[in-house]
Amino acid sequence: MKTKVLKLVALFAALIMALNIMAGCGSTSGDKTSDAETSSKATTPAEETKDAKDPAEDTTPITLKVFLKNELNWDTPVGREITKKTGITLDFVPIAGDAQEKLNLMLASNDMPDIVSIDRWSDANSKYIKSKAVIPLDDLMEKYGPNVKSQLGDTLKKVLNEDGHLYGIPSWFSSEVQPSPVFGFLIRMNYVKELGYYEKYTSKGYFTKDEFLSLLKDWKAKYPNINGKDTLPVTINQDNYSGARYTFMGMYAIGSYYEQDGKLRDNVYNPAYKEMFMFMNQLYREGLLDKDWPVNKTALWNEKMSNGYVLCAPDAYWNAGANSVLAKDANGNETPDNMFYPFKVVADGVDPQKTTYGPTSVLGWLFTYITSANKYPERTMKFLDYLISEEGQYITQWGPEGLFWEMKDNQRTIKEDSLEELKKDFWTAIGDNGIRKYEIVFKSGIAQDGKPYDLWAEYSQNYGTKDPVAEFAKQYLGDSAWDTTLYDNLGPAAGTPEALISTKISDIGKNMEPKIILAKTQEEASQLYDQMVADMEKAGLAKVEEIVNANFAKKRELWGN
Repeated sequence: MKTKVLKLVALFAALIMALNIMAGCGSTSGDKTSDAETSSKATTPAEETKDAKDPAEDTTPITLKVFLKNELNWDTPVGREITKKTGITLDFVPIAGDAQEKLNLMLASNDMPDIVSIDRWSDANSKYIKSKAVIPLDDLMEKYGPNVKSQLGDTLKKVLNEDGHLYGIPSWFSSEVQPSPVFGFLIRMNYVKELGYYEKYTSKGYFTKDEFLSLLKDWKAKYPNINGKDTLPVTINQDNYSGARYTFMGMYAIGSYYEQDGKLRDNVYNPAYKEMFMFMNQLYREGLLDKDWPVNKTALWNEKMSNGYVLCAPDAYWNAGANSVLAKDANGNETPDNMFYPFKVVADGVDPQKTTYGPTSVLGWLFTYITSANKYPERTMKFLDYLISEEGQYITQWGPEGLFWEMKDNQRTIKEDSLEELKKDFWTAIGDNGIRKYEIVFKSGIAQDGKPYDLWAEYSQNYGTKDPVAEFAKQYLGDSAWDTTLYDNLGPAAGTPEALISTKISDIGKNMEPKIILAKTQEEASQLYDQMVADMEKAGLAKVEEIVNANFAKKRELWGN
C-alpha cells in the first residue's frame, strides 16, 4: 500500500510539470516576460530603476578627475558655484613636472582621468585619438550639448578629426579672428620721435622698408656709441629666433606655406622668403644688425636692450623684458617713451593690410576630451555644455554674480566696491577666487550681453592702467591678425618616418639660416640659400609636402571648401 501511494504522488508531480511546460509553449510574447527582461530585472535594483534620472537633469553629486596643464584647487567660489549648478566636483591630476611627459605616462600606463585638456599643438592629441583613449563626442553633443553646438557655430567643422568625428572641444576659441597683435619691430619710441619719424609712421600706420632703413642709419650715425658701447640698430634673441623670423615674415606677408598652382609648398620656394633673408643679410652687411646675435641668450638680449644701446629688436611685443627697466628713470619718474614699441614695416610691393604679423587661430590653445575611462560620459558632456554656456562662461571667467560684478541694464558690470580690490592686485584677487583658472572650455571675444567674455579684457580696457605698448600694438598691428587654422597641423604624424624627415629638414633650416644672414656678400647669401633648399630636397622635402597636401585636401573636404 505504501508503495502504491508513492507511485501516485510521483505520477501527480509529473503531470503538473507537463501541464506547466504546455502552458509555457502556448503563451504569446505579450503574456510572458522574456529571459532577457527577467535577467535585467534580476540585476537592477527596483529603487535604481525607479530613481534613474535623465543625465540632462541629473545633479547627483559625483567627482570627475581632470588633467589640466596647471594643478588647481576646486574649492573656490567659482568651483563651488559650478558644483552647486551641476552636482559635479573636479579633482585635478597632480603633475609634478612636465605636462607633456605626464600625458605620455598616463597613456602608456592606461591610467586615465575622466577629462583631459591638451595643448592644441601637442602631438598627444593625435596619440590619444588613435589609441582610442578618448571618445567621439558627436552623439553626446547632439543629445546633451546644445550649447556646445551653438557656441562653436561654424567653428565646429574646424575641430573635426580627419575621420569626420568630433573628439576635442576647443578652449579660448572664438567665432571669428580677433584683432590680436603678436609680432612687430620693437623700436625705442623716444628715438622715433627725436629723429622725426613718428609723424611718418602715424600718418599711414606703417614704415616702408626704405623708411625703416633710413631710421636705423640715422640713429647709428647720430649715436655711434652709448654708455661706452657700440650701438646696435637691430639685435635678435637667439633663444627666440623664430620670433624674429616671424616678424620679418610679417613684413613680407608670408604665411604658413607658399601656395603655388593649387598646392602647398614649403616657404623656401616662395620668392618673397628668399628676398626676406636677403634683406636680413643686407642689415648685417651694412652694419645694422648685431653680429653677435647668434649667441644672444634671452638674458643677454634683454641686458643689451636695457642698457640703452639697442634701437630695434624684432619679436613678439610682450617679450621686451627691458621695458620693465626702461619704464621709469633713476628717480622713479615714468618714462614711457623710453620703452620698445611694436612697429609695422611693409616690404616693397606688399599690401599693408595683408601683412602677417599676427598669426592666430579661432581654435584657441587647448582641446578638451572625455576619456574612455570616464564612467559618466553623458553627465560629463552635460557638464561641459554648462561650462560653455553663457552662464557658465560668466561664472568661470568673471566669477559668480555678486562677487565682483552685478547685472545692470542686462550687462555684467564690475561692482564699484570691487574696483579697489582689483586695482590693488588684479591677478591675486581673481586667482584666489578661481576666476579664469578652469580653462577647460573658454570662449574669447564678445558675449551676448555685449561685454567681453574675459574679465581681464573688460577691466584692462575700462578700469585698469593701460599698457601703452599693448595699446600701440592694437592700434597699428591689430589689422595684421590672420587665421592660421586651415594650415595648422598638416605635417606628418609623430612617430612616422616622414616625421623624422620633417625634423631633419627643420634642423637644416636652423643650421643654414644664421649662415645666410651672416654671409659677407649678397652673392654668398644667395648661394647659401640655394644650398639650403637643395639639402632639404635631398633630405626628402617632397615626401613631407605630399603628406601636407594630402592632409590639406582632407581638411578642406571636412570644412566643405
